[in-house]
Amino acid sequence: MHYLRKRTEKAKPLANSRRIPEISRSPQLSPAAVDLCTVQQGKYPTSAILCAIVCLLSHMQHHPAKGKMQNRLDPVLFPRQKGAPVHNEYGIYGARLRFNGCDRLVDLDDCMECDAEGALCGSHAECRDEFWVPLVERAVAKIYGEGLGSVETTPSLEVFHLAGW
Repeated sequence: MHYLRKRTEKAKPLANSRRIPEISRSPQLSPAAVDLCTVQQGKYPTSAILCAIVCLLSHMQHHPAKGKMQNRLDPVLFPRQKGAPVHNEYGIYGARLRFNGCDRLVDLDDCMECDAEGALCGSHAECRDEFWVPLVERAVAKIYGEGLGSVETTPSLEVFHLAGW
């Protein structure tokens, strides 16, 4: 799996970007608890992506699968270990999104844009150690070929990208 190797070429970091290990000592790539109130919008207007994430979290709460929560967002992020997304020390991640009728794998690095105080600029989870929300948000923005500040889309389209519905 090429997500476990070191990156050979360095990505050009943004002016105020930080890598995940610089922000958190114990990063998590899946929600610790399924609670709609833990997802918060950042400084960029990516409300359609955030609405899609909240819709999928709501579905998980209302339709448990065989005694446990069926996480519709878990199969999105890579690398994985024992079926769950894990932190990659080399800073390379993948996101499986449905785009133009088939599954696409979007490559991401772990440079997160932060403000002067070190807070994430994009959407994020309330817990500072959870990075699944900004990674999913960046992956969706990347398939459009735009930055987070310029994505204009609808929540129903983003639910399709994330879950295939």
